[in-house]
Amino acid sequence: MTDVRKPTNSERKVRFEGRVLTSDQLDAVSGGLSSMVSEVLKNFGSAVNTSARGS
Repeated sequence: MTDVRKPTNSERKVRFEGRVLTSDQLDAVSGGLSSMVSEVLKNFGSAVNTSARGS
């Protein structure tokens, strides 16, 4: 018969794999995040301006 119960906390196995980024990789990630944050703020500001004009 197949065991279908959920594992208890002590039975769960968590695997963590750490990774060290090179300086170039870290720059690429931080540059991408910076660009995304900038885009979000720009869009938010545009939405606030549009909302204010509609009031």
